[in-house]
Amino acid sequence: MFVISAEEFRQQTLASPSKHEKKYQDKLLTVGPVFSQKNQQLALEYCQKYHQRKKICLVVEEPSYLQIWCEDNKSASHIKSQSSFNNEKITNDASNNINLEHKIIINQIFIDRCQQILVELIGPIATIICKRTATQNPNIEQSRFIELIAKQIPEPQKAEEFKKQLLD
Repeated sequence: MFVISAEEFRQQTLASPSKHEKKYQDKLLTVGPVFSQKNQQLALEYCQKYHQRKKICLVVEEPSYLQIWCEDNKSASHIKSQSSFNNEKITNDASNNINLEHKIIINQIFIDRCQQILVELIGPIATIICKRTATQNPNIEQSRFIELIAKQIPEPQKAEEFKKQLLD
């Protein structure tokens, strides 16, 4: 089954050192994208790619959104790179593979992840940059949020490293 309630997910998972990871059925799951409640079908299609590769992918029903939890980072970035996140629809390409085209908005878990990476690159000022950017842009897409943060990093090499860690 793909869909699980937030309460059931919390009961069945074990915490890990990172709040972006949980242990579920002896597998390490990493937090993935967020979907609006009305886009449950898109979330299920997203997880289907993992299930085809025998990987765990769950759609966790939070009170106001759907949170994806996936078995490993490499698979998550592989699917993300194959998908186009521009608008909210599903299209079929010539080979009948499903491309997911939707907006992935930021949430607190994603903001915390950005902040954690940014602190390692530029120090404690990262907290202020992330909070200010999130407050000024509460419904921004993840990719746009990353770009806005990167523009505030004074060293271009560190800005690229920040984007690479979050977009790859």
